[in-house]
Amino acid sequence: MASSSHDVYSSRKFHELFFAGAYSIPMFVLTTEFSGVRHRGIAGSVVWLGYDVAVMILAAVAYFIRDWRQLTLVTGAPGMVYVAG
Repeated sequence: MASSSHDVYSSRKFHELFFAGAYSIPMFVLTTEFSGVRHRGIAGSVVWLGYDVAVMILAAVAYFIRDWRQLTLVTGAPGMVYVAG
């Protein structure tokens, strides 16, 4: 039985987000441990700032690009340029 492209996309996105904890949680812990007690709250908040901004940008882009295939190509293109360069 051949799987649809949406099934493959969903499976890859699930694995990508499942394994995101492998780098996001240690990054948060190390940032808060190396900052002083006085600045620990700010440092812990700044760690997630890039992710939050990226989610907002993705929502804005997805508002204009409704097809998930085109959205994947548009949002994945900068990463491909980075990897190829």
